[in-house]
Amino acid sequence: MSAAVVLGIATVLAAVIGYLGVTKSDVTEQRDHVQAQVSTLKARVATLMSHNADLRQQLEAASGGSGAPKNAHGADIRPLEPPLPDEGSPTGLFLDEGSVDSGTVNSSDLILERQASTGRVQLTSRTSTGYSTAVNSADVSQEACSQAVMRSPANKPIPVRSGLLVCVLTDGGTSLLQIQEAPQNEGALKISQKFWPEP
Repeated sequence: MSAAVVLGIATVLAAVIGYLGVTKSDVTEQRDHVQAQVSTLKARVATLMSHNADLRQQLEAASGGSGAPKNAHGADIRPLEPPLPDEGSPTGLFLDEGSVDSGTVNSSDLILERQASTGRVQLTSRTSTGYSTAVNSADVSQEACSQAVMRSPANKPIPVRSGLLVCVLTDGGTSLLQIQEAPQNEGALKISQKFWPEP
């Protein structure tokens, strides 16, 4: 083998080894850079999770620890979905607790019942202090809701329909009920309750 060929092979080998050395150095540098970015992202995620936990505690403290969201007027917002009552089997609404019960109506604040002559569903008071439909907006304050009951109390059952607004006074506070969906034959009513507890 001639000296020129050996020299050529040596030159090629030197170039390949040099390239591999540079490539290995680049890969090591990139790996270190990625690991540093991963560490930074982990630290940011931990900070965000801690901040999220702080915000959750603040929200729960602001809502009195109930976990229920509050509206701009400081009322708890509760969804109620009482089943439609059968004739002779009313459903009780317990507004202080934000619950419904088909089996117990004697101690409920309001009763959902089906009128015998028409078959229509209606609301009537059981133990509430009073109730009224004399409100025109779902965005009312506790004071306005209470005044509506004092000023224009309902003295007979109220036919249930979508969009109906009813203010109710109970021992535990003031409620504004908004009927969102009111099927008449089967299913459940969808009611949004704004509840202002007594201080």
